[in-house]
Amino acid sequence: QEQERQRIETEKQQQQEQERLRIETERQQEQERLRIESEKQQQEQERQRIESEKQQQEQERQRIEIESERQQEQEQERLRNESERQQQERQRIESERQQQEQERQRIE
Repeated sequence: QEQERQRIETEKQQQQEQERLRIETERQQEQERLRIESEKQQQEQERQRIESEKQQQEQERQRIEIESERQQEQEQERLRNESERQQQERQRIESERQQQEQERQRIE
């Protein structure tokens, strides 16, 4: 009877130990799962950060391109105006010269 009691006690201890190990193993697996999940999230955040940076760079590139086009247009406009002003100036001088010539002929 004593032997039987000891056998049952030993068996019970073994079962408890197995259960403790099973629970411990499960807990470790869960921690590992969480660690992997957390790593994935970090990678995703990093990917989004890089994507966002690329978008910002693209926007900056477009902004610079638009600004450059705008400056070119302004420069062309300035040159057109300058050219027009010179043309008018030449016409004014020519017209003045002709008038003087006519005046001279009239006097003669």
